[in-house]
Amino acid sequence: MKTAEGMVDWFNLYKGFGFINMGNKRVYFRKKQIVDAGVLYRGDMVKFQIFDSKKGPFAKRVCLVSRQAKNKGGFCEKTVS
Repeated sequence: MKTAEGMVDWFNLYKGFGFINMGNKRVYFRKKQIVDAGVLYRGDMVKFQIFDSKKGPFAKRVCLVSRQAKNKGGFCEKTVS
């Protein structure tokens, strides 16, 4: 386990998961791992603990560091029923 920073690349509140971009790596995270922020938006800068698994890297304890003002209008990806 190590602490890392990255930018939210994709998050879907309804599906309950998303991905964080760390330059050359894409890190998976689940909604229940978000600390304090509740919802994350594409472009949000986050800090997290990164773990390795057979399926690739995943994040725990995802904390919002900064939010882009333009991203406050909606989820990264909405599912329309």
